[in-house]
Amino acid sequence: MNEWYYRLDGETLGPISQEGLLSLINNGELPTYTAVKNDDMEAWREARSLDILFPMEEQTRKLPIWNTIGDAFHLMLKKAPILWNKLFFISFILMATNMIVLTPENMQVRDFFFWGTIIINFIAGVMFVVTIHRVVLLENTKVSMAGGSWSLKEWKFIFYSVVFYFLISLTTFVPMLLIITGGQQMMMLLLLNPIGMYVSMFVLGIVVWYVSARLSLVFPAIAVEKEDVGFGWAMNLSSGNGWRLMMVLFIIPFLIAYVIPKFYGLLFGLNVLLEIIRTVLSVFEVILLSVSFQYLSDFKEKI
Repeated sequence: MNEWYYRLDGETLGPISQEGLLSLINNGELPTYTAVKNDDMEAWREARSLDILFPMEEQTRKLPIWNTIGDAFHLMLKKAPILWNKLFFISFILMATNMIVLTPENMQVRDFFFWGTIIINFIAGVMFVVTIHRVVLLENTKVSMAGGSWSLKEWKFIFYSVVFYFLISLTTFVPMLLIITGGQQMMMLLLLNPIGMYVSMFVLGIVVWYVSARLSLVFPAIAVEKEDVGFGWAMNLSSGNGWRLMMVLFIIPFLIAYVIPKFYGLLFGLNVLLEIIRTVLSVFEVILLSVSFQYLSDFKEKI
């Protein structure tokens, strides 16, 4: 019962004691999604899905923040060749359209092509995100190159994206409406009290992040064509994990993204390099969502 085998880089290794296996996982030498098996098991399973290895995590179903971040980083490195192969063309389109829209020097070009660029950027972004989710969550043979196919899942992804941004806009709009309808006295109080204004904006930002983190679990489910999913399903799935999801999907990426502008002085004039950095960060953020969805929904194929 205590003798375990595990798979690493296509090789089956072991036997190893249960304590030794957990030590490798806890030390970060093995990700929590490592395929493991002992003599009492008929099939290989992910380590994190087994009560005997992770009894508290499985019992409470709490998203393990640091393990999720570590697994996402490990997956990004492990699947880098596949991601490069599947995303190269669409990443080039995204970087080019981002540079047109965001670079001040291209303002005249941006104004001329604005709506066309926005639409192309949005469609390319959908292909980009859907492909990353499928690379992480499905077998490689089931993932086509980004931009190489368009099916119902992409249309469904667009529909839910529009509804998602509408719901988030409501989350922002309703508190602002309450402040406005609160009368001149409330408006003047906020205007004359900058601290109160900043606190209000901070609280509103946290609420938006919290709601967004919980609703966003629907997107990897759509990408892998999971049936009977929606925003209600995402809210039920994320129950008890809202703050953890917010930490993983928004706060950690925000802190990483905050560091990037510090390099602007060093990378002055190197807009292409900055876009590459932003693209890599975007890939990591999507993988964080994939791993969070996989853990909370127990979605996995046969290993």
